[in-house]
This record gives sequence, C-alpha cells and structure tokens, in this order.
Amino acid sequence: MKLAPVQNPLLSELLEACRQHIYHGVPQQLDGMGVFHCHQRQSLRAVPIHQPSLILVLCGEKHLHHAGSLTRCTAGKLLLLPAMCEVQLENIPDPVHREYLALCIPIAPQTITRFINGFSTALNWREQTSLLCVQAPDTILLSLLQRLQWSRAGTGDELLLELRQQELLAHCAQQGWLGHLLRDGGLGVAQRVASLVSGDCARDWRIADACNALAMSESSLRRELQRENTGFREILEQVRLTTALGMLQGTRRNVAEIAGQVGYDSPSRFAARFRQRFGMSPGEVKSSREKLTDSGAMLVDPGANILATPG
Repeated sequence: MKLAPVQNPLLSELLEACRQHIYHGVPQQLDGMGVFHCHQRQSLRAVPIHQPSLILVLCGEKHLHHAGSLTRCTAGKLLLLPAMCEVQLENIPDPVHREYLALCIPIAPQTITRFINGFSTALNWREQTSLLCVQAPDTILLSLLQRLQWSRAGTGDELLLELRQQELLAHCAQQGWLGHLLRDGGLGVAQRVASLVSGDCARDWRIADACNALAMSESSLRRELQRENTGFREILEQVRLTTALGMLQGTRRNVAEIAGQVGYDSPSRFAARFRQRFGMSPGEVKSSREKLTDSGAMLVDPGANILATPG
C-alpha cells in the first residue's frame, strides 16, 4: 500500500497560522506580506508584478503562465518572480480540503538597493530569465513562520521589517536564487514610479508629482517610460488595481471601500476596470473565497460584507 507523503512540520505550522489569521477574527493586511486564499478556482489574467516577489504555496496549486510557458507550483513550493513582468495565474483549491492558500512577500526596491550595497562583495549572481519554482527550504519556512507570528502579534516595526526582508534576500543568495529575483540593470524608471505611487495609490497623482519626487523633467520621465513601453497613467492604474486585488484576497473589506482606498470615486467604474484588467470582477474574486457545501451551495461568511458590483 502506498503511504501518503509526510508534510513538513514547519509547512504545517505555517498553514495553521495562516488559517488562524484568515478564519478567526477580522483578517487585516500583514506587514510586508499577503495571505491569499480561495475555495473556488480563480483565473486572473494580466497580473503585473511591480516588485520582486516570493510566493509560497501552502495548500492547493498555483498555475502561472509567463512568456509562453506554464509553471505549476504545488504545496510547499516557492515561486520567485522578478519585477516588471506580467503573468496569468490560476489559484486552484486542493480537492480534499477545498482550499487554496499562499503567502506572497514583495521586496521593496529600496530594500534591494541597501542589500546589494551592503553585501556586494559577498554576492555572486547573474540575471536569469526563467521563473523559478522550487521546494522551500526549512530556513525560509522558519523565517516566514516567525515573521507571520510577529506580524499577527502587532509588533510591527519598520527597522525589523527591513531586516526581515533582507534576511529573505540573504537566504535566496545562499541558495543561488538571486538572479531569478533581481535584474542586472538595477531599477528602471517604471519600477521607481510604481514604487512611488504604491506608497499612496489613493492620492490624486499627477505626472508633475512624480517628476518632483524623482528629480526628473516631465519630458525626460515620459521619454524613459516610453522606452520601457509604458506610461505614467498606465502604471498608476496597474498599481491601483493590483493593490485592490491584494485587498480583495487578504481582507474582508467591501468592494466600495476598497475602490475608495485605491483612488476610485466610483465603485462601478472600479469594478469595470478591474474586470477588464484581470478577467474577473471584484465580486467574483470575493465570492471565490467563500466555502461551498457538498451540494455546491455557497456558505457566505456574514462578516465578509460582500457588495455586489456591476461588470
């Protein structure tokens, strides 16, 4: 008789900690990391990645389409995504537990700069064009577990968060993975703009604001963004919609509240732009997080406060 594989105890502990965060009390966004889950399959197209990110699948599977290839990440696998790429992804619940759950950790550009400057003599890496999906080592599992516990306890601190982020980069460097996260050319202008506006995406941003913050003339900024095949308004909307996707995945805020928090005065316009971008409406993303009974009926969490939106 074939025995079922024994799950890594650190992975099991991480999974249980994430479930506690989601299902007990009112989940809020964690410091520097997102907990994403669903009970029904999610298919999201054209998801922009503005910061290098690590995604750890805890339950279910993630299918990621990029540059004509398919990457499948099962529970316990770690996915490394470089900045400024666009992916199509599917979050697929485990057939037994009927649940998909993953942690996502974006790395801020300034953290990467400080890490590279501080440890340049000890680092040896070269940019890799392929996406990397590997079994998560215990060192990273333990680091993420401690960080999740620390964040849930409400002991957030900017200095500690910075050190935790650099710790993750150090683990990746030890494994020889930095080239799958970082780019040889450093930060592009588009990534600098995305990082700037993501700090307050509800703000009524004008291109002049970005020019002042980046110490560039408007003509230079437009020219550099055009060279990277994008524009200021396009980046701003991408950041707003991606931030909203994270809120829909990781909190119970209603659609109208999220729309306002990412800079949209009209929830209906927000819903239309969201569907146009990702192929799912905000309401569909929220509904996919609700559990189903054996008969297929939806068990709606009364605390979820779902607002039906057009589109």
